[in-house]
Amino acid sequence: MRVGAEGAVKSLYGSENNSIALTEQDFETSVVHPFLKVYVYKGGWQEVTDILSLRLDFKSSSIHGIVAASLDMEIDDSNRRYHPLSGTSYADYFVFRRKVKVYVGLKKDLDDDGIAETSYTWPYFIGYITDVRHEKTPSGRVVSVKALDYCDLLGNYKMGDMAYWGNSTMISLTGAVEYSLPTECTGVFKCFLDGEEFKDWTYNDETNVLAITKDGVTGNLTVHYFVRENIVDVLRDILLQAGVIASGSDLIYEDPGKYVDRVWFDEGTSAYDAITLITQITNFRFWFDGDGKPHFASVPALGVPVFGFNESKNIEAATIEISDKEFYNGVEVIGEERKREQYYRKEVVLGSVSGSLDAETVTREHSFVFANYGKLRYELNVGNANGLTSELEETSTGAKITVTHNPEYSHEDSEILLGQVSGQLGVLSNTEQKQVLSHVPATKRRLEIDESTNKYGLTTSLNPKDYWNTEISVSHDPLRNLSSVVQDIGSATGNASVNGSEIIVPYTPGKLFGNVKWNAEYDDGWGPEQLTGSGSWTLNWYETRYVTIWLNQDHQGQHRWEGTKPNPYPPEQIRVAGGVKEIPPNSYAYYTVYSKSKGKLTSWIAHGYVPNSGVTVSNPIIDDSGSYITVKFLVRNTTASTQYLYWDVYATTIPITFNITPIGAGDNYVRFKLSIEGDNGFSCPRSWPRTFTINVYSRRKPYNVKVAQTFENGQEARFIARCDFGTPQVTITCQGQEAIPRDYTIRVYGYKLIPRDYYLTLYGREIVSEKSEKVYAFKKLTTAEIQQTGGPKFLTIKNHLIQSQAEAESIAQSLLDHYRNVANVFKLTVTCPPPLEVGDTVSVIGTY
Repeated sequence: MRVGAEGAVKSLYGSENNSIALTEQDFETSVVHPFLKVYVYKGGWQEVTDILSLRLDFKSSSIHGIVAASLDMEIDDSNRRYHPLSGTSYADYFVFRRKVKVYVGLKKDLDDDGIAETSYTWPYFIGYITDVRHEKTPSGRVVSVKALDYCDLLGNYKMGDMAYWGNSTMISLTGAVEYSLPTECTGVFKCFLDGEEFKDWTYNDETNVLAITKDGVTGNLTVHYFVRENIVDVLRDILLQAGVIASGSDLIYEDPGKYVDRVWFDEGTSAYDAITLITQITNFRFWFDGDGKPHFASVPALGVPVFGFNESKNIEAATIEISDKEFYNGVEVIGEERKREQYYRKEVVLGSVSGSLDAETVTREHSFVFANYGKLRYELNVGNANGLTSELEETSTGAKITVTHNPEYSHEDSEILLGQVSGQLGVLSNTEQKQVLSHVPATKRRLEIDESTNKYGLTTSLNPKDYWNTEISVSHDPLRNLSSVVQDIGSATGNASVNGSEIIVPYTPGKLFGNVKWNAEYDDGWGPEQLTGSGSWTLNWYETRYVTIWLNQDHQGQHRWEGTKPNPYPPEQIRVAGGVKEIPPNSYAYYTVYSKSKGKLTSWIAHGYVPNSGVTVSNPIIDDSGSYITVKFLVRNTTASTQYLYWDVYATTIPITFNITPIGAGDNYVRFKLSIEGDNGFSCPRSWPRTFTINVYSRRKPYNVKVAQTFENGQEARFIARCDFGTPQVTITCQGQEAIPRDYTIRVYGYKLIPRDYYLTLYGREIVSEKSEKVYAFKKLTTAEIQQTGGPKFLTIKNHLIQSQAEAESIAQSLLDHYRNVANVFKLTVTCPPPLEVGDTVSVIGTY
């Protein structure tokens, strides 16, 4: 059994209150009989007697002061009474989270006869079973049990989102910035506005006020603030919240007299981690004793030992181990970090000034001298702000406000006459004039033309040179100021052409004319009719010919023709076929005598007869509905001999006509179609070829003269004369009205400018600057020492409960001194460990 112990002598009486106290000699080898007891809690503490082995470990670190104990033991279960399926009363002795308690000690011979013995035991461990295994080994069945002391409960408990130590107060927000907090306040943890978490705040530790960083906030604000707390009270509260103690009196402690201004823990922080931070700032140890009582006490200083281990008496083995598991040559301590956000106090007046602006002074600058003020604003009081602008600019010495106005927006309400100008505009020169009118300072200027002035074609503009001078520009179109007399102003004669010829008509020199109209004279009629072409042609039988008669002059139109042609041939009847058809005796049948293409014949007839009274012939049946002609006779031969039918077929020929058809004409030709229509279907008629004669008469077309004006400037006009052919003469005459000088009078009106008075006030809010505080310390060995120990190996400790620089420096230096000197671990094997109260600051480790 391995145990560790730290502390000072308190009692050597066993837990069974034996009246005879133990002495140092009772632990010597010759008389020591090691002894232990193990209990599990099942409706009361039940003793376990089948222990094969037991190991207790007490683990701690110089980084923090929590001493956590663990238990590992094996129980003989050869008879299977502890097995969960055994059905015995021991089947549930070892289940998850069942309490287990261990006592260790010795048995002593009272009279050295080796018979009568008195047991001394003292509590070494109490905790909860965390792991159970039932195993079958070569030597039998065993139950392996692992348990952790109450420190395991501390690791299971997690802090909520309101893990802080302090009080709360209600503040009614009125839109102000700063609100005083109770004098006990050492900082602010969280704020809630009307039940919702509110984050627009910062805490000023210099004045103990809560500052609202968002403007215009109102409502009921609950402020949770810190107060200065004794660290023992914080520890007791954590143990109560974690449920490891039932009342505050269960904590056995020394009061380190340590107070912390701001105690809080992040949500999710375990109670174990929170107590770790507490032990760091006090250099105290925290552990649970064998009865489950929490202890919080200082680490005893080295002094005179109250119990000595003797190698010849009670030390069976001694081992010295060297390890760098907890060796560091540098320690970094990161403590509390606090930040005050920048904010602005209540608004105050930083200065005021009055001024005046007019047309000569449109801008003024006003400087204000101050320091450490922000969120500047200003108020500009002025009767008429129309056209007024202002700008605030922060400077190295304070601020500057520039006020600028547009004088045109500061004037009297009524318009006044500023003055007038007069003059005369010329015709060919002096058609534009500029005059500057001086007057009182004014704006919104406008001009008005006198009623006696002819405004038609007159252009005026107003150009303010400044507020005291106005330039008036006057121009006119002379052609819009004309005499009432219409007169001839020029004439010219020229010739038109196909491509166009220019005819220039100059007006009366030295004058300008407007409203010009013109008239053009030229030949626009048809010429007399005359024979302009003729021709004669002969056509053969059934011929068609296209002929062209070229005229002896171009540009001819209104054609007329006369022609001669042969007389037409009328239709005639002709015999187209005939013959004899044999008729058998005693027969009655239809006989086809003719079947051929019809060709160009029409109007068919047929005749047939038999010279014998015993034979009858009916009228012929003629079928000419298709492209063929068929002729049949119905013949009855009642004689006993063969008879003969005699037949003839006649047709009418198509008449023959001679035609002259005009098919087109141009300026110098006429075209005709000469044709013979009809055919008798046989050979060419007599008297061929035949002659056709045509005479063409026509008249010359008009020249189709077109005159277009291309230019006119009051002194001349230009024209283009075009025609379809030839070069006919064209005469152009222009008439117009003479332009005359124009008299004018113009008056100028406007609004008189007046000065603008104003009053300026500058406001600002005092800046409470951002403030950051960080507790930080770093201690390390010299560079040579670090190199000698294999290079840097630094330890970092983060603990926001370290809230002063001196405290951080002290903790860093203390840990560095510890790691500088401690590198060896002693392991002692003794026959029986002493009570936890026996020993000094050096851990005692024994083996049972």
